[in-house]
Amino acid sequence: MNNLLSENSYRKYVRFFSGLAMIIIIMNPVLGMLYGDENIFSGIKINALKTDKSELEEELKMYGGGAEEKIEEEYRQIIDESLDMIAAKNGLVITSKNVNIDMDAESETFGKITAVLIKAKAENSDTDIQDIKIDSYGNVYDISSEVKSDSLEKEIADYYGIDKNKVCVYVR
Repeated sequence: MNNLLSENSYRKYVRFFSGLAMIIIIMNPVLGMLYGDENIFSGIKINALKTDKSELEEELKMYGGGAEEKIEEEYRQIIDESLDMIAAKNGLVITSKNVNIDMDAESETFGKITAVLIKAKAENSDTDIQDIKIDSYGNVYDISSEVKSDSLEKEIADYYGIDKNKVCVYVR
């Protein structure tokens, strides 16, 4: 690669960026072993979605009446994408979602998510239920689903900065 460049001034930049790319390529499997299926690229995409979310919140505050519907539509689309990514990271596919957003322009919490209701299923929902719990009343619970929904509820609540009690995830 260095031989293709005629000037020495560009060589140091090419060497720097190719070294940076090599570090990312080498660290990706190591981080995969440490943090499970999550990799650098999914983290980068989630951070980009967070940035888009904050930019749209600012636009919602700036624009009042006319563009409000369009901005709300874009805002909901970004929220849907981020929820799908968070669910996929937890091995789930969202079948339906309902996100409540405070759209009162006079409110201090204008543009903030107030509640989230999600129905999801496991990506590989064809498998048999492995971990079950039966309570004293004879009710049967899939323990693995409870764990996934609890972790997903906590992750969504932390991501959007809302109370965990305002996030409901049902996994079937």
